[in-house]
Amino acid sequence: MAQRVHLDPHAMVGDAPTFQVHRARIRSQEFRQIIQDFEILGNQYGPPADHLTEAGRSRYISAAFNHIVSWFHLMIYNRPENFVESDSPKKNGLRNYFKCFGGCTILVLDIRLNFGIGKDRLNYIAQLIAELEACNLSNEKQGFSVPIVGILCDGSSFEYFSYDGYSKSFSRGLLVAKSTPGSTAIARVTLPPITQATGVEYIRALRPLCESFYFLLLKGFLAGLEAYIRRARDYGAGDGTRNYGSESEWELALAKAVFARNKSVEAGETAIEGNVQGAEKLADEARMLLEESLTSIPSGYQRRVSLMANFEIADSLTA
Repeated sequence: MAQRVHLDPHAMVGDAPTFQVHRARIRSQEFRQIIQDFEILGNQYGPPADHLTEAGRSRYISAAFNHIVSWFHLMIYNRPENFVESDSPKKNGLRNYFKCFGGCTILVLDIRLNFGIGKDRLNYIAQLIAELEACNLSNEKQGFSVPIVGILCDGSSFEYFSYDGYSKSFSRGLLVAKSTPGSTAIARVTLPPITQATGVEYIRALRPLCESFYFLLLKGFLAGLEAYIRRARDYGAGDGTRNYGSESEWELALAKAVFARNKSVEAGETAIEGNVQGAEKLADEARMLLEESLTSIPSGYQRRVSLMANFEIADSLTA
């Protein structure tokens, strides 16, 4: 498998090129909601170590991305499923496929019981590469070619990867504190055992994880927008059966999303420097830009589940 992505099988993925993963700042009130989800799911399902199945681990760690995915208003949505089937339980896992605009896969979350180190970890990485190759093939059949992010996790440890189907290359993500050269880089983000860490320690460990996930979703969102710009450029606004939107609409959405990504990363670095108030202001601006990007997307792709706007009326009529 390593040779298929131009890596030395004896280097244990150490020769893989790297890319930077940043912390995209999540506003405090929204991070509070994420922590509340972790508390609710922790009291409902118990901590990750209590679960001996990938499904159990998945229910708990879903709190890390439920709110974040919803910010994209179904422009990105989550599809839990198995893509590569196998008779061997060691080759199975629970995977979440994050798709953009109705079908283009941009991110795969591969959940294992314990990927550890050594041979087991390498086997799981090889299986992740196979998953990403399969997703890339599915994307290509729909006319898309985008880099796909892969996250390998066991509920407490998380590693980031990316597969480029065009160049057949596989790279490792390093979480960096700042964009400047020499900044500390982390290859594996690890949460402390929730039963052993204090609440403060656990929450402080969750923020980098959630913010890196937000960054990777923004990264995938940008890749999806670029793919749809190419489609509009190649096929025009429609094919007689569907309105794909104009190239200018997609380009406006992309420009706004790039500003949102950059502003979110700037906010993350500002918070790391200790200026939390300044970081919150930048994060507010970033979210406004993301909303503007989402509303710029052609109307044929606009979807949203909206219940709370009608809650007061419905609740007053409920016996």
